[in-house]
Amino acid sequence: MGLGDKIKDLAGQAKEKASPLVSKAKEKTGPLLEKAKEKASPVVEKAKEKTSPVVEKAKKKTSPVVEKAKEKGGELAEKAKTKAGRSDEQSDEEAGTS
Repeated sequence: MGLGDKIKDLAGQAKEKASPLVSKAKEKTGPLLEKAKEKASPVVEKAKEKTSPVVEKAKKKTSPVVEKAKEKGGELAEKAKTKAGRSDEQSDEEAGTS
């Protein structure tokens, strides 16, 4: 029996011994998890109710700023394209490829 076989054998034994413990842990934590979800649900719903108007208000206040930023960004992008185009033309002229 080689070293690899021995390691596989030990791993298999460990898995067999751990399997019942894992099952027991799942059995015990399952109901606890469900209880936690039930208890937390009303709190989560309240939080959603209270934050929803705040989020909507923030969206309304930031919307004009976002729109202005998009417009300015578009303008700057166009300027950059124009300058890049001129730069390409100048490079072509300097290289004598026009």
